[in-house]
Amino acid sequence: KLREKKIQAYTIAPGQEMIQFLSQQAQPGDIFVFMSNGDFLMMPIKLANALKQKREARGMHNE
Repeated sequence: KLREKKIQAYTIAPGQEMIQFLSQQAQPGDIFVFMSNGDFLMMPIKLANALKQKREARGMHNE
C-alpha cells in the first residue's frame, strides 16, 4: 500500500478478492484507475456493483 498526498496504489490479486478489498476501503469521492493488459475487463463493472450494494446496505442501516 502506497500513500502519498492522499493517493493510494494497490497491487493485489485480481478477481473477487480485489473487488472486496476496494469496496471495503472505498470512501466517498475516491477515484479508481485500473491499469492492466486486459485482465480487469469486468473489474470496473463488478466494483461499481459492489459499491452500489455497500451504499444500499448503509442506507438500510441509517433508517
